[in-house]
Amino acid sequence: MNIHLSGWKRYLSCAIQGAMNQALPGFRLTAPVVADGQIYVGGTDGVVRTFDAEDGQPRWTSYTGGEIRIPPTIAAGRAL
Repeated sequence: MNIHLSGWKRYLSCAIQGAMNQALPGFRLTAPVVADGQIYVGGTDGVVRTFDAEDGQPRWTSYTGGEIRIPPTIAAGRAL
């Protein structure tokens, strides 16, 4: 996949803004992780969110039941 840096910045910004709009007030995001065409981000609201790296659209969310303070790890197609 060839994506220019300016495209990454635009979609990453869109993904982070989307996560901020979905989360609880006063939360913080982890650093984003890009893998397999998706952007993964966790938050202190306990939710992992993914966004399509091409268009910035939300893909899925997962509720962990506790704060997420470190970026998700992606291994074998799974977010850990």
